[in-house]
Amino acid sequence: MYINYVDEAPISPELKELEPSKESLEVLGGAMQEMAKKGINAIPVWQSGENPGKLISLAAKELGVNTVMIGTTRRSGLIRLLRGDVLRMLARHLPQECHLAIIG
Repeated sequence: MYINYVDEAPISPELKELEPSKESLEVLGGAMQEMAKKGINAIPVWQSGENPGKLISLAAKELGVNTVMIGTTRRSGLIRLLRGDVLRMLARHLPQECHLAIIG
């Protein structure tokens, strides 16, 4: 099982190398520990960019997964409008053979 975390950050030519945020490391680490308790080997995937939906779908394609599970967003309607709807973008760009499960 892959666990994907996307740090939303604008692409900038001045930034040569990005590092995972403290929050992303905590979330990925905690998720891996919870999965390990259940006997599940979880592999963390960290990404950074402007479009989380596209990034998640790209990772799903590259990793050859057959199902993507995603939780619902806690963002306000205004933030979703300004940044775009991750679920909609993910559904639009996910490979046709890949299933999308929305949890929450």
